[in-house]
Amino acid sequence: MAARTNQRIVGVIENMAYFLCDECNKKHFIFGKGGGQALAASLGCEVLSQIPLTPDVRLGSDVGDPIVADKEDHPAAQAYLEAARKLAQLAPPKVWSEELRVL
Repeated sequence: MAARTNQRIVGVIENMAYFLCDECNKKHFIFGKGGGQALAASLGCEVLSQIPLTPDVRLGSDVGDPIVADKEDHPAAQAYLEAARKLAQLAPPKVWSEELRVL
């Protein structure tokens, strides 16, 4: 879809990349492994982050508490923050122009 609308693809954020077990804290790649990397390679970009599948994201979202605000040290929160940091680095610098000033 992005290519059809001439949008630049800067990276892939792989959602539900793995299941993070609460008991053993191990990553389980229940949907396979490497799909996000393969997609990024085919698009000529990088994987910005791999978001884990975890109930904590859903539970917080259901009550309006994003995991990045409620549990900043949680691996899912760290994955979202990693994506945000990388996207921010890719953003063009702000350009100030008096002609473009909005009143």
